[in-house]
Amino acid sequence: MLRHVRDALYRLAYPESFGEERQPVQVIATTHYPYFLDQFREHPEEVVIANRVGDNVRFERLSDRPSIQEILGDAPLGEIWYTGILGGVPSES
Repeated sequence: MLRHVRDALYRLAYPESFGEERQPVQVIATTHYPYFLDQFREHPEEVVIANRVGDNVRFERLSDRPSIQEILGDAPLGEIWYTGILGGVPSES
């Protein structure tokens, strides 16, 4: 079912790729569900990690990390995120 949700988001954002003639829609989705994040493993440019720094939030596109392919290896993206290596995991402050 998660793949269908991902595909629906892509249809909204990239309608021409699905043979639709309409304006694309900017899609912003948030999740803490690692299995949903797994759906975007092949497209790290689509993933933005939000990190709380004090009272501020810092956003980082996953594809901007210089060593992202080495970090990911063969592991599922959600599993890597869940370990905290990528950031975006709530912590006590």
